Amino acid sequence: MMKKLHLLLTVLVISNIAIAQKLPNIQVASLRAPANIKIDGKATEWNNQFQAYNKNTEVFYTVSNDDNNIYFTIQVTQARVIEKIMNAGVSIIVNSVGEKTDKSLGNVSFTFPLMDYQNVPRIVTDAGAKTKDIIYSTGPGSRDIYKSEFETKSSDSLKAAATKLLNLSAKTIQVKGIKEIPDGDISVYNEERIKVGAAFDNTGAYTYELAVPLKYTGLSVKDIRKFSYSITLQSRQNVLRRGMVTRYSYINGQRINMDQDLDSTTDLWGEYTLAK
Repeated sequence: MMKKLHLLLTVLVISNIAIAQKLPNIQVASLRAPANIKIDGKATEWNNQFQAYNKNTEVFYTVSNDDNNIYFTIQVTQARVIEKIMNAGVSIIVNSVGEKTDKSLGNVSFTFPLMDYQNVPRIVTDAGAKTKDIIYSTGPGSRDIYKSEFETKSSDSLKAAATKLLNLSAKTIQVKGIKEIPDGDISVYNEERIKVGAAFDNTGAYTYELAVPLKYTGLSVKDIRKFSYSITLQSRQNVLRRGMVTRYSYINGQRINMDQDLDSTTDLWGEYTLAK
């Protein structure tokens, strides 16, 4: 049974790599959202297919719209990237005039998930996204090599438990730059109709969906123009919380920070035109 499971996981990893290689780094086309779109952390409306795979962030994503909302659908399959997101969240920026800087006064941004760190290790482990550190040598007198390997994948029931705990823990969305809403945290059950959905599927992939009413972005299908957007995977250094630790190891006598990837910000910028 375990051999079959490992074989299936290997096939899924290879399939994801092949798909990623065929997709553009940044989404090219405008896209109308399906009429049945549901913000639930599942990409079933898209048949789990995406418009781009960004190598810098290691994120599959699709931007779409209808007459009232803009939608971002994001999926991450790499365990370490999922761990980073659970630690510090994903920020999505929309800039109606096409500026591509996180310092622009015209940005509106939405950050999720945000939660107490105490639940993060459990979510990451149950989702099967926990990694273990391996120090190994390639031979006598050779330099030791560090790498991070996936722990044994969790069961479907644990992945469901991870989704449940995530949704119980991440109760707010951080919003900035919206004239009608003060900067700060709003409930995921807000009256402004800003919607989020997040879940782990049975392969351990993490899918996040965001729906934002166009009126909050300065955009309208009646005034079609190109604008810019960003998807940013935040650094833990931006959201330091009690309980977070940085792991170090000594390799060839040198002290190495094993969590440099968690402590750095990665992002992508793209351009989009609303689809009529």
